[in-house]
Amino acid sequence: MHVRHPRTALLAALLFTLTASARAKEPPRRLVYIRGPGTEHCPEEEYLKAATRAELGYDPFDATASGQLVVTLSRDEAQGRIDFTLELLDPDGTRGQARRGWGPIERCDQTLLNAGLRIATLYEPFPGTPEPLPSSPPVPAEPPEASPPPPVKTAIAPPAPKRAAPRPAQPTSFAWKARWISLSLSAGAAWNSAPGVAPSIASQVAVRWPRWSVGAEGRIDPSGSGDVPNGSASASLFGAALVGCGRHDAWLRHLSLLACVQVLPARLFFEEKGNTARRTVVGLGPRASAELRIRGPLRARLDVDATSFLPIQSFERNGLEVWRMPLVTISTRLGLVYLHDL
Repeated sequence: MHVRHPRTALLAALLFTLTASARAKEPPRRLVYIRGPGTEHCPEEEYLKAATRAELGYDPFDATASGQLVVTLSRDEAQGRIDFTLELLDPDGTRGQARRGWGPIERCDQTLLNAGLRIATLYEPFPGTPEPLPSSPPVPAEPPEASPPPPVKTAIAPPAPKRAAPRPAQPTSFAWKARWISLSLSAGAAWNSAPGVAPSIASQVAVRWPRWSVGAEGRIDPSGSGDVPNGSASASLFGAALVGCGRHDAWLRHLSLLACVQVLPARLFFEEKGNTARRTVVGLGPRASAELRIRGPLRARLDVDATSFLPIQSFERNGLEVWRMPLVTISTRLGLVYLHDL
């Protein structure tokens, strides 16, 4: 390339400067992170910063900047989600257009990942824009001789290969970490666990993930009385169960359907005419449950169990069978569940 006129080179440099300024990124801003009511359990500010760095490859925030980037979280129970709002606040108080997004209500970390991606678009609206070519060396002034010297040949150095910024690891969502602890209390009735219909009471503590849960449950079926040959008898059941469930959300996450399996070691007490027999049994069987969100962390829950207690128990008097526990017992209970965010 031959450069014959210094003014041409200066004009090219000026045009390049204006073009580079037009493509300048959003200036660094101070991050203001606000967790509204119902989102206090969401990750800290550092999680949002890490999510943004993972998208951009650098940290766009400056704690000393006069301009602010305000990120506000809010909880929408009706839609079953956590919303975020991004606002740019200039030093003179001018507010930019708000940008919004959301994530599922049980995955606040996903809401912050979405917010980090949205912030990245503010700072890098045209990803992959190539770096400008290096400018040519300055052209020496022409000597004052009458005849111009031979043209100076100036080579343009080839552009250096653009090095991709190291991309930090994406903030982990800790899929293995439990999201909630649930406490429940329910009461109802049981059939076939005693000679007659027996009351059934259960209390459970469980740890929950978005799609499944594991819990420990205490169950009491006290004194179910009924007729037996030549009189009446009663039986009581006291046990502690391990319950594992899978969950499917429906109706905008207001209704949850659960399919469970339980293992229930228990003590069975049978009383007939002043005589008491005590047996140890183990119950196995499925459970179908439904949970309906009432308000905030409170849910109503319906459980229906079908349980087989082994070994099958038979009670006799004077060599004659008085009562035999059926192969399958049925119980149904209605109660309340309280969820605590971890």
